[in-house]
Amino acid sequence: MGALEEWIAEMFLVHSLNLLRFSADVQGKIVALMGAMSKELAAKLGEGEVSSYGKQRLAALLRESNAVISSHYSGMEAEAMRNLLGMTRIEADYTAKVLTQGLKIELGAKLPPATYLEKLVGDTLIKGASSANWWKRQALDTQFRFASQVRLGAAQGETTSTIVARVVGTNAKAAGGDTEVMPGILKTSEANARALVHSSVQAVANAARLASFQENADLIECLVWLATLDSHTCLLCAMRDLHEYSLDDQEPINHTHEWAGGPGTIHFSCRCVLSTRTKTFKDLGIELDEPGESTRPSDGGAVSSKMNFKDFLASKDKAWRAEYLGPGRAEMYEAGKITLNDLMNLKGRKLTLEELQAKYAR
Repeated sequence: MGALEEWIAEMFLVHSLNLLRFSADVQGKIVALMGAMSKELAAKLGEGEVSSYGKQRLAALLRESNAVISSHYSGMEAEAMRNLLGMTRIEADYTAKVLTQGLKIELGAKLPPATYLEKLVGDTLIKGASSANWWKRQALDTQFRFASQVRLGAAQGETTSTIVARVVGTNAKAAGGDTEVMPGILKTSEANARALVHSSVQAVANAARLASFQENADLIECLVWLATLDSHTCLLCAMRDLHEYSLDDQEPINHTHEWAGGPGTIHFSCRCVLSTRTKTFKDLGIELDEPGESTRPSDGGAVSSKMNFKDFLASKDKAWRAEYLGPGRAEMYEAGKITLNDLMNLKGRKLTLEELQAKYAR
């Protein structure tokens, strides 16, 4: 990892903290819209004693409730898309500025066309589906779970207030005086919406960055995958840390780990960051000294930007590795029977402990 590449990686890793803050803000807006939906559904249920409804009236209630859910999810999707569109322009501009500052380009790096960035928001995939499709899936899932809880409560002769608690949750006093929280199915919907916002922000930000890199292909040598150095990073991402991919078609360079959508899209709530290895000053005909060594953040503080996840894992004690890998896998890792890459097969599916033991039995 060259000095210039290290500096660029540091700039994008530090910038990722701002993206997390942006994501938290958008999540707050979505949660507020979710709260409005929750109140409207509770009011809809409160129009009568649900357990006394006949078949037709119950069906009408569910149709009306489905319309409420669909309408609110459309609003959530629109709010998310509006924020994502603004973010793509910021991300593309930031990427160009990093390249301009890093490579000392007097006229500045090129930006992708605005129309392309707008299209990018709708086209970016998260685990094989667009953000818009995920919002529709979540709306249908909420409708299904809402209807299931209402039908169950009605069939059991529960009061409307109990059915409302099933749906929106409640705080109740337990026998000992402590507050007992009944979450309600909409809490799951809220958690799913938060995850979708975070995943969308990460996916679209990295897609906009990739578009900016491709727009400046004359400056770029290849793409670099950066994982987060902490215990929350999954093996799928850890094994790709600091690995390089071709700019045009994202083919692996000197390794076998597929792009699989790239940083931020390989799975929900992915925190990986896309960076790049640029051509050197010498390659670009620029008579300047290369920048000095940079750092990257980890859960133990700043470390050398040359440190990949394998080195990070080695820097931890046995107890940390046992908790991260699991006792059985950690024992095989410590004994040198498996490597970090061996913990996954080439398609990225986790290998069970039993599969590992069978594969490396001696």
